[in-house]
Amino acid sequence: MRPALLWVLAGLALPLCAGRLCFDPPVEALGAYAKACGEGPRVKLPAPGVNLRIRVASATRSPWIVHSGWRFLREPGTKFRYEPPAGKAALAIAEAFVYGADAAFRLDPKDYATTARLLEFLASVPRRELPPLADFAFVDDGSAAAGEVVNLLLRRNLLFELVSKPDPRYELNVVIGSPEFPRELASNPGAFATAVRGVLGDERRSMRIYGTEMAIVRVTGDGHRARLQVLNYSGAPLRGVRLRLRGVFGSIQLRVFGHPEARPTDVTTAGGFTEFTIPEMGVLAIADLE
Repeated sequence: MRPALLWVLAGLALPLCAGRLCFDPPVEALGAYAKACGEGPRVKLPAPGVNLRIRVASATRSPWIVHSGWRFLREPGTKFRYEPPAGKAALAIAEAFVYGADAAFRLDPKDYATTARLLEFLASVPRRELPPLADFAFVDDGSAAAGEVVNLLLRRNLLFELVSKPDPRYELNVVIGSPEFPRELASNPGAFATAVRGVLGDERRSMRIYGTEMAIVRVTGDGHRARLQVLNYSGAPLRGVRLRLRGVFGSIQLRVFGHPEARPTDVTTAGGFTEFTIPEMGVLAIADLE
């Protein structure tokens, strides 16, 4: 007999996100979060994770991360849906939560218990309205090639703002077809992202991550406070994830799903940067600095 499936319609009205989180039909296992809502046309997204076989658009031999953050950035206001296989629901929900997406989830019943625990964790995270941090602007011309570049820029944890034309607020505006970033280079998005990183320079990057190639970090801040949301796409625990953020912060509040006692370790401040390590994490860790 085919197992029953749960449709979860998520605009994610939890503390970090706009919109709302609801379920159709309500499921007792999800407790207070089992709120019914209606359906509508939605764009299907792939289950997030790592595909070790894909090498397209990559200038390195690194495993290929399948993620939808780039879709959320390029298509604000679009309604999406996930149909993750058993074991993938937590990462899909965490991904949509981090980007404040309006997403629907079709869950395998095997994921109900984990989903309930994750929703309780997300509800415990205090609201912190901070703008995304960006080190440069990327001029998005709406093309498929530009979309793949955005995908790789996020994958490499480069912080940028999408704009429709060069923005004078940024010293670096990345434009496909410019002398620094010729159009033919965009045919290899991995190489394009590498070129952007080279022009930007590592010392001008506001955030860097060490110890893993399997995480994507969403960074928001206002110069006095910052929030780092770390998504783990590996499918296994990550240990010793070290983060470096521009700014000197006196306190770090770390919340790690599945690790309620987690604390940042090896905290240092030097040269205008704060560094710390997440000892161990599963699909999501959130660090608030101030």
